[in-house]
Amino acid sequence: WAVGLELKNACANFDLAVKFFEKHAAMLARAPCPRSGRNKGTRATPLAIVYHGTSRSNFRAIMEGNLKVPDGRTVRHVTDDGFFGRGIYTTTDPRLAFAYAKDAIVFACLALPGRQYKATQKRDRGVPKKAGYDSHLGYVLRGVRE
Repeated sequence: WAVGLELKNACANFDLAVKFFEKHAAMLARAPCPRSGRNKGTRATPLAIVYHGTSRSNFRAIMEGNLKVPDGRTVRHVTDDGFFGRGIYTTTDPRLAFAYAKDAIVFACLALPGRQYKATQKRDRGVPKKAGYDSHLGYVLRGVRE
């Protein structure tokens, strides 16, 4: 378990896990296949372990229906519009996820980040996902979001 955090309660949604690996297989099928070099003939798409902190009141909806991009009608943001607009915010640091959790509900998730756009708060704050990219990649440095 990451960074010495104690695993207290754990559960998984089998149906969502199956859908995740089906999506991963589809991404692998579309991934470029290197024609030379050490990875010649091997398709790859990155997997990431990420954490999502949320309120206890959101637990059941997320467990039954997955993380969803807020649409303002059926799924609402509970905090704000986010640094980079509407979206699903995760972190590779569970401590940061716990900081965002209102009452310490943190999901450990597998993610398929796809093609990542390296966003900065100064340039991209409030801007929707960049065309041609699957996700934004932001950084937290010394307590300042970049």
